[in-house]
Amino acid sequence: MNTNPRSLPAPAVAAVRAGNKIEAIKIVREVDGCGLKPAKELVENFIAADPELHARFAASRARGVRRTFFFLALLVALVVLFVLRKK
Repeated sequence: MNTNPRSLPAPAVAAVRAGNKIEAIKIVREVDGCGLKPAKELVENFIAADPELHARFAASRARGVRRTFFFLALLVALVVLFVLRKK
């Protein structure tokens, strides 16, 4: 398998550009017949080589972290309220 960041199959490139990294990894696995780890590395190297894609995926990841933190804080607040009401 070629590990050049620009060697993704065209459908995988389209999936990455549409923001669907998981779909791109699936396509690379199907087309190249490689395992999950090499396919993931190839897609991530492709993203890292393109500053615009890299920034977009980094921003998406940051939004996911903030969303997770928000829901955890909400859950903690609800648990605290529930415990305080029981007293």
